[in-house]
Amino acid sequence: MDREKCSQLIQQSLREKLDLKVWEISVEEDHVVVKNVDNPSLGFSLSLTAILSKMEKGQEQEKIEQSVANIVEMTKASLQTKSLLGNEQSIFPVLRSNGHPTEQQGKRFLKRAHTAESSIFYAFDLGKTYALIDEQMCIDAGYDKQQIHTFAIQNVKKLDTTYNKDEVAGNTFYFFSQPDGYAASRVLNDELLAFMRRMMTKDMGIAIPHQDALVIADIQNDAGYNILSRLNIDFCMRGDIPISPLPFIWTEDEKLEPIMVLANPGATPNVRKE
Repeated sequence: MDREKCSQLIQQSLREKLDLKVWEISVEEDHVVVKNVDNPSLGFSLSLTAILSKMEKGQEQEKIEQSVANIVEMTKASLQTKSLLGNEQSIFPVLRSNGHPTEQQGKRFLKRAHTAESSIFYAFDLGKTYALIDEQMCIDAGYDKQQIHTFAIQNVKKLDTTYNKDEVAGNTFYFFSQPDGYAASRVLNDELLAFMRRMMTKDMGIAIPHQDALVIADIQNDAGYNILSRLNIDFCMRGDIPISPLPFIWTEDEKLEPIMVLANPGATPNVRKE
């Protein structure tokens, strides 16, 4: 599917699903943009390049419908009153790359350092979507940053921690991909990491390629590092919200240490710790 056809289908679908008295649809360079008529600073956009790059033959319409559905849910959420007070169980941590915008419409998002590649933001869960928590929302609720972080970590520890398991070249990989929007956030569950560490027989590798995936690996050999690195890059390119192109090692002092795996085709990988 070419860019023009993709753009037309997205615009048509949005016009069918949105109230055009409330939302205005336009095209700006590579993006289909949806803006609130009364408040143009309130808007959302879809990157045509990103959508086209993730399309697979025979699934073009499905990808377009999914992208449009996400925008529709975000427009609904943007018009809801978001009060944290009394809804503390709906606060969750989400991971973003360090290049992610730190504010929207002049409001600064709540943010906490995580690794050299990623940061912790906080989400107010709205059911089918969520809104990133900004500083004004905290002030309105009477909470400080540490209290929000505590709520978020408590809630992520309550999420399902089942996984799928695969063994490749003597290495065991555990995949967490629950469809709740917080798969990668489970890396912030220290109890889960401690449990997984006890299962490891050698090095514990971790990948957080995008928000909907967490991979933990029991790495036994050089091939394990290579596989984890390739998996991470592939997942990172396919994810809607990429986080880190580099995988990590869970160190003895319980820290995520990024690693870079350098290898020529067919050669033994050279693992560099950053």
